[in-house]
Amino acid sequence: MFRNAPAAEEVATRVATLSDNLMPLSHFELDHPRPAEGWPNYLGVRGIAIRPDHIGRDAISSHDASRLIGEQREAEIRRQKLAKLAEQEAVRADYERRSRVWKVSPRRRYPQV
Repeated sequence: MFRNAPAAEEVATRVATLSDNLMPLSHFELDHPRPAEGWPNYLGVRGIAIRPDHIGRDAISSHDASRLIGEQREAEIRRQKLAKLAEQEAVRADYERRSRVWKVSPRRRYPQV
């Protein structure tokens, strides 16, 4: 009845390819900037393999991509906390500096002429 149905091996290959859930590095770079040392070194240090996807592009697994984006998010939160602490320290130092500046006496202390 369905003579143009794909062969069983072809279906199994398609399912295996789709189940890999690979993310091309070109797509990943939209959310994660390219490292200075290059992708192979950056990912190799973290034990992440670069594999070709179904059309031959360099890709990583979706699980690894989400892990890297989570690390990036945590690093951004740390940077924000450090920036906030630096700002608070600058405000405190400015307040201290201003408190030591000589203050002008109020006008009412001087006799009226």
